[in-house]
Amino acid sequence: MEIVEDRVFYHIYRKVSWNPYSMWELGHTYFIGKERNPFIKYYDLTDCVYNQNDNQSLISAIRHYQIYVREQIFEEVRKEFFPNMPSRFKGLWVIEEDIKTLNYWWKVFGESGTIIKLILNGKIHRGNEQYLQLTGREADFIRQQAFKYWSGSKGLNPNEVVFEGFAKVYEIVNPQKIFKGGV
Repeated sequence: MEIVEDRVFYHIYRKVSWNPYSMWELGHTYFIGKERNPFIKYYDLTDCVYNQNDNQSLISAIRHYQIYVREQIFEEVRKEFFPNMPSRFKGLWVIEEDIKTLNYWWKVFGESGTIIKLILNGKIHRGNEQYLQLTGREADFIRQQAFKYWSGSKGLNPNEVVFEGFAKVYEIVNPQKIFKGGV
C-alpha cells in the first residue's frame, strides 16, 4: 500500500450495463471507499440465468460465477492478511501517469469510454493483472493468486491500481491528444 497526495492518475469511465452512474463532473471531488463499486454491485445483485440449449449463455454464466468467486476470495485474503489495502469491492481502478500503461488499458477496454485525469489523495495498491486470470481451479489456488496480487508480486502483465480516498476530476482527456502527444 502506498499513500498518495496530489498525485495524477487516470480512470477510464465506461457507460456499461453494470455502471448506473453518470460521468463525473470537471472540478468535482469524489470520495471513494465508502460503498461497493458498480462492478462488485453487479456481481452481488445480478442473477445469471442460462438457457440449457444455448452454449453461449452457459459460457456467460460460468464466466459470471468465476468472476464472482475470484472477487470473493480476493476480498477474503485482503481482509485477513492485508486489511489496510484498498478494497477491490469499494475501490476505484486507476491508471498511472504513464503513456504505455494507459495505452494498454485503453486497448483492454476496446478503445472506448472517457479518459478522466484525476488528482488523488488517499491510498493505492498496485497488483499485477496476471493474478486475476479466471480459472476453474480449486479455491486454494485462487487464494495463492490473491496472496501474490496483494503482496505486489511482479508478473507478466501491467499492474492495475486500486484506489480509495478523494479523487478530484482535473481534466476530461481527448484520447487522440494523449496518445499522439504523450501524457
